[in-house]
Amino acid sequence: MIGGLRTAKNAAALSLLSVTFGCAPLQITSNPDAFPVPLVSPLSLRGNPSVELLNAYKAQTQVKIFLGGPTWEADLRQYTQSAITLLGRELRNSGATIAPSGKTVVLRVHNVQAAPGAFLIPGSLVLDAEYGDGTRSSVAEQDNASTAWRAVDGAMVRAVAKLLVDERFQAYLSGDGRSAPGVRAPQPPATRAPGRTDMDDLDGLLKPK
Repeated sequence: MIGGLRTAKNAAALSLLSVTFGCAPLQITSNPDAFPVPLVSPLSLRGNPSVELLNAYKAQTQVKIFLGGPTWEADLRQYTQSAITLLGRELRNSGATIAPSGKTVVLRVHNVQAAPGAFLIPGSLVLDAEYGDGTRSSVAEQDNASTAWRAVDGAMVRAVAKLLVDERFQAYLSGDGRSAPGVRAPQPPATRAPGRTDMDDLDGLLKPK
């Protein structure tokens, strides 16, 4: 009898914990080391430029990226910092110096979305880059993956890869600090078949470290 009561109490406690934590928001963080940036070709910059990469968010910026049971949340400042890490890593590998200088690029990740799918979870985001002369570029990307974390990480590396080959971005870093006038509209993400994953679409380039 005592054993039966103890078992019943344990079951009730586990059920309560499940309800409590099951309703809590799920934090979807980004990991700059999850995937390599899928560059189609080596980045080429003139003159080994020096540039400072800045985060547009000065404090934690929590947003809801999926409303369901449970809610999925993300910190846009943390996402943007991951983008800075990824971008800075590729620029250093191409001969650039990441340090305070006359050139600045302010990055901002926003419009992050993710939702459960039938087989895979789609994730998408927009990455803005504002240059020191006041102009900017904006790229949008998406990815399909087995988890929300992998989906947003896949979308992140795709967005950074797209920014690295953006004409305005390259002109600003390689030139005299002035980029072409105007603002480039967000480039639409590539369409992916529902059954394809992050690995399929990149032909094996996106491999966890």
